[in-house]
Amino acid sequence: MKRLACLVPLLLLVRFSCFSVPDGTGRRRYGLQELPEVSAKDIDQGDGSGALVSKVLEAGVRLLLRRYDDVTVRVQSRWDQLIRGRVEAVHLAGENWCTKLGLRARALRVAALRGAALDYGELLQGRVTLTEAAQGWAEAVFDAEEFADFLVYPQVAAAAPELEGAQFRFCGSVEISSADETLTFQGSHAGDLFRGTLSCGDGTQPQVSLHGDIDEARRVALERALASFFRSLYVDLAGVCLSFERLRFGKDVAAVLLKAEIRRIPNPFRDRI
Repeated sequence: MKRLACLVPLLLLVRFSCFSVPDGTGRRRYGLQELPEVSAKDIDQGDGSGALVSKVLEAGVRLLLRRYDDVTVRVQSRWDQLIRGRVEAVHLAGENWCTKLGLRARALRVAALRGAALDYGELLQGRVTLTEAAQGWAEAVFDAEEFADFLVYPQVAAAAPELEGAQFRFCGSVEISSADETLTFQGSHAGDLFRGTLSCGDGTQPQVSLHGDIDEARRVALERALASFFRSLYVDLAGVCLSFERLRFGKDVAAVLLKAEIRRIPNPFRDRI
C-alpha cells in the first residue's frame, strides 16, 4: 500500500504532462541525417509506463543544466517489466544545452536502445537509480565556439597529450569546414604556438596536421600524439562514460558520435558536469 501511495502523484504527473516527441528538426537544420545509434523513431510509448520514468529523468536532467531550449526523454517499457526493474529502451534529446561547468552543445542525443535495469522502489520515490550499467550511444553537435569550449573542458584538457615533459594545451578559436570535413584548432606546446587541422571524415580515423615553426621530428611526434588523443578521447560525466567513435560534419557544425556506458544517473544536487 505504501508503494501504491507513492505512485499516485507520479501517475498524476504523467497523466497531465505534455509528452513531446523529438522530431529531428534540429538535425535537419544542420544538414545531418539522424544516425540509427541515437534514433528515437522505433521507440513507442507502449502502455504509458515509460512516461513515468521519462518525466523523472527529464526533471533531473533540467536541474543539471544552467540553460537549455529543450529536454525530452522517451522510455519504452511495459508495466509488467517496469515493476521488475526493466525498461526496453531509453532516449534523451536536448537542444542548446549548457551545463553548470560550461559544457555546451547545439544538440545532444543519448540512447540506450537495448534497455536498462533500474530500482523500481527508488522510482516510486521519484528517483531513477540504475542497478546495472546501460550500454548505448551519444552524439553531440557543436558549432565552432562550442567545440573550442569542449577542448578546454577540464576532463578533455587534462587528457591532452604530453611530449618531452610538456603538455599540449588547446587555446583560441576553432574553425569548422563542412566542405573539406576538417576542423582547425589552436594550441601551444613548450611555449610554441600551433595551428592544427583535424580531418576525420565519416567512418575514418582522426588525422592531425600541425603548422608551426618547429623541427620536423617534433611536429610529426605531436601530430601522432594528437591523433591518438582524439581517437581515444574519453569523458566521464558523473557516471555517464563517453568514448570517441567518429566525427562527421554538417552545416557549420561538427557532430561527435560516442559510445556510452551509463553506470549511474548523475545526481543534480551532488554532481556538476
